[in-house]
Amino acid sequence: MADVVLGRDAEKKLTTVSLSNNMIQRRIKDLSCDIKSQVAEQIETAPFGYFAIQLDQSTDISLCLQLMMFAMCLQIIFPCLQMCVLQI
Repeated sequence: MADVVLGRDAEKKLTTVSLSNNMIQRRIKDLSCDIKSQVAEQIETAPFGYFAIQLDQSTDISLCLQLMMFAMCLQIIFPCLQMCVLQI
């Protein structure tokens, strides 16, 4: 996949990087926390206080419950749609 997007040289460099499961798990958790804080901040600072939230619960193949939250808030320039998936 990296060779298609970035080229053969980049693919060779990426294969030399060793990533442990803990590091990947920590990065995913950091990214999800950042997304959650961005969504919460946009909802809290929405002009006129207008926003909508939609929740949907699903179960994946490993029987892990997931809660999906779609939040839409009105921005000054354009409407902004955000999505957040939480594991229950």
